[in-house]
Amino acid sequence: CLFLPDKLWQLQPVSSDIHMQWISIWLSMKSTRLKLSSFATGSSGSMKNISQDQLLSMQLALPSYKQQRRIAEEISYWSQASSNFRKQAKALTAEKRALMAGLLTGQRHVRLPEAKVTP
Repeated sequence: CLFLPDKLWQLQPVSSDIHMQWISIWLSMKSTRLKLSSFATGSSGSMKNISQDQLLSMQLALPSYKQQRRIAEEISYWSQASSNFRKQAKALTAEKRALMAGLLTGQRHVRLPEAKVTP
């Protein structure tokens, strides 16, 4: 897992009980990002710095390696599914726009089913 502030850091777990994808998920969590932001110092909004000591001082609840792996796999699966749904929605939106443009310009026609009127 690489963390890219204005210095290059490479996190290497000191224990084989830590799944790197779990650490990546933990680092991307909103609560972790907010905590990291609270450590940031510097005068420019785009040039904030976080010390390595501050990053390493953060604590996290660590489930068993098996649970870390399972959770990471589930999150990865659902993230991919979510990405696929977003792509599909984007494609359907583009198709809808194309169909509407065709209808509005007369290039496409729609046949409505005949209404059946019963006495």
